[in-house]
Amino acid sequence: HVELRKEYIEELAEAMVLKRFPTAEQGTGFFDDQKVKQLKALSNRESARTMHSKIRSALHRKSGFGTTRVDVPDDNELFSPNGTPYGDPKDAKTWVGPWLAISDPEDMLAYIKEANIKQYHQAYDTPFAQEPLYSLFGPDGTTPFAQEFIKGRRIDEDIFSQLLPETQRILNAYQNPATHIYEKEAILTPSKFIS
Repeated sequence: HVELRKEYIEELAEAMVLKRFPTAEQGTGFFDDQKVKQLKALSNRESARTMHSKIRSALHRKSGFGTTRVDVPDDNELFSPNGTPYGDPKDAKTWVGPWLAISDPEDMLAYIKEANIKQYHQAYDTPFAQEPLYSLFGPDGTTPFAQEFIKGRRIDEDIFSQLLPETQRILNAYQNPATHIYEKEAILTPSKFIS
């Protein structure tokens, strides 16, 4: 078995080199160097696969079962016994309270979907770098509209309704009418930026 696997790996390395470099001729120095590199990479993968198999066996885990449990903040207990808040159960990174293990497949699916949506929105491009906000604020927030926005001008409802809920919340916080309207324009000069 070991010899057959070794032969297979060598043939696979040759095939990978030929696929990557179709014009390379077997027996040349270039071909042999590439084959050695490919053999080393395949050998490393084989070693890692064997190591993970041994770890899985030692931990008595079998593959193929997928996710069997999801741990989530337990929002039934928001405060410690001495009255200190545990944090926001919707933000698992900052939660310091007790956790709840969910093993029901439908509950797990719902929680994973919710977490994926939140993480997707966190990874989504900044809304100010794409339309419709890009044309309003420009690449650096110095358009005439941006100046008026700072002074309290609201974004048109037809544009506002196109935005993600997270973006709407941020803009709502900024769109509350200012208690004091500044007459001067906000201008940032290179010397002020550097200092």
